[in-house]
Amino acid sequence: MLPKVYQIRISSAVKLDLIDLVQFYENQEAGLGNKFIDDYESTIARLQQSPNSYFFVSDLLRRIPFSKFQCSIIYSINNNDTIEIVMVKDMRSKPLKDFY
Repeated sequence: MLPKVYQIRISSAVKLDLIDLVQFYENQEAGLGNKFIDDYESTIARLQQSPNSYFFVSDLLRRIPFSKFQCSIIYSINNNDTIEIVMVKDMRSKPLKDFY
């Protein structure tokens, strides 16, 4: 039997934040934005395979870190087996607790 793969839901606001992060990294060094996208996509793939494996940051929210960048995806798992991406957070900036 194949493992369950969860669907991902991401808001327009989070998509805009992702674009900002890609532009930030690309401005730091040519090609770094693409490496960020690759790391994001690999993190999403890991998340879809085992969303219950990652750290709780509140009663309903979890955090999965990127592999190569100091960023994390903050998400919740809905009853219909959909993963809702709440934010993509650069962990070098303001502490996570300041967002709740």
